[in-house]
Formats: sequence, C-alpha cells, structure tokens
Amino acid sequence: MNIAVLGSGEVGRTIGSKLVQLGHEVMMGSWEEANPEAVAWAKREERNALFGTFANTDHDGSRCGEAKSARASDDQNRDCSQQSLYQ
Repeated sequence: MNIAVLGSGEVGRTIGSKLVQLGHEVMMGSWEEANPEAVAWAKREERNALFGTFANTDHDGSRCGEAKSARASDDQNRDCSQQSLYQ
C-alpha cells in the first residue's frame, strides 16, 4: 500500500519506518522538499521510502497519516483528516 506520512519529526520517522518494515511504500512530507531529516530517513530505510513536500505527498499516498507539527495549516490537516491510519 502507498502511505503518506505528513511530518518528518521523530513521530513521523518512527511511523514511517515501521510502515516500511511492514512492506508498505511510504512517502514522508515536510515543508521543504529536501528536508534534511526526511532525506536522512529515506537513506536509512533504503527501499520503499520517499520524501517530498506536503503537496507531493498528498498525491502519492493512498492513505494518509499525520505526524502533526505546530506549523501545519488547517488546510493540510483537513486534507488528511478523511484518510487516516487510525480509521
């Protein structure tokens, strides 16, 4: 399954890593396309781990889970609210 994780902090990386271990393709979204934490995470995972902006991630994941940050806008949160990992 293709899964988008919004947020490249500790929570997003932990959730993303577990999902990759379970065999899912995970795209991690952050404010910056080449966010250093997201890039390092994808390199560590080596396979099925992608990174990009929030907008890129929205198009690539069939499910969406949020690792919210204080900077996340209401629109970005609303985009994922109907497709949650916790449904």
